Amino acid sequence: MLAPEHSFRELNREFEDKLVFTVLRRAGSKLFLPMSIRTFIAVFRSVKYIRAGLTSLLHGRLAVSVLDATAVTVSMVRGDFDTASSVMFMLNLGEILEDWTHKKSVADLAGAMSLNVDKVWLKAGGTEVLVPIGDVKAGDCIVVRTGGMIPLDGKVVEGEATVNQSSITGESMPVPKGPGSYVYAGTVTEEGECVIRVDKAAGGRYDRIVRMIEESEKLKSTAEDKASRLADRLVPYTLGGTALTYLLTRNTMKALAVLMVDFSCALKLSMPIAVLSAMRESQNYHISVKGGRFMEAVANADTIVFDKTGTLTYATPRVAMIETFGDREESEMLRLAACLEEHYPHSMA
Repeated sequence: MLAPEHSFRELNREFEDKLVFTVLRRAGSKLFLPMSIRTFIAVFRSVKYIRAGLTSLLHGRLAVSVLDATAVTVSMVRGDFDTASSVMFMLNLGEILEDWTHKKSVADLAGAMSLNVDKVWLKAGGTEVLVPIGDVKAGDCIVVRTGGMIPLDGKVVEGEATVNQSSITGESMPVPKGPGSYVYAGTVTEEGECVIRVDKAAGGRYDRIVRMIEESEKLKSTAEDKASRLADRLVPYTLGGTALTYLLTRNTMKALAVLMVDFSCALKLSMPIAVLSAMRESQNYHISVKGGRFMEAVANADTIVFDKTGTLTYATPRVAMIETFGDREESEMLRLAACLEEHYPHSMA
């Protein structure tokens, strides 16, 4: 049974399959493959870890990859290929879990930042039909009016409108759009009405959000930089502890155990994940944060300046009183107003 694209089910299934396959492959090789073949596989798989460690050393860095390469190399030099295989198996499991955690955090945040538009006005012939956004395909035409959010990427084929693209470009000045102009999901039609031929079905904005989040991870906060540097600084101490353990015990297994309990990887992973979680929590309060650096800057700020009072409102007006003219009934006026405002997503509508 297929899972929807970008869904958490799809992501979980992908990594669950990876974990199951890795464990079954390990069990199958130990049960059914002769020692000579297992030795060849261990040597072949060790190339990746040894190359990463040597590359780090050639660049003058004592990174975590050096610890991994040392653990694998020492086991193989001793002729203990089973231990080398076990070390690489545990490292592979750790990489899968680390990748899973990171991608789930990104997907979680991207899902929170997505548009959550359920229905759009689809132009079919000479009529407009309100349909679920999931039913819209590339090539379909949708209608967007004043105050409406453009839900999908596409090209304007009819009408003219001014579009606020600040959610994409950061520029608050509206941009005029006419036939032939390209418009993006998440932008808002401030004035006018246009018909858009959809270029990409649902998912285009999601992909851009994921790219934005991945780019924002480069804008590290001071705390993230410190954690990353601290993790690398721990590597020489771990190597020193390994050497000291071997000198005192003359036991290679105990020395290798010191390499395997190093927590530099966890330190490097925990800070970015904490920042992503904080960004997602901010999104729950309708605050978009583009990186840990900006979050840290806000924590140090003592004054916030807003460009307009509308920023501070909830956009949930309430009708206090209905005044009719010409002795008309309130119900009749409400009916007419509802007909006029049916196609507009503005809060007053």
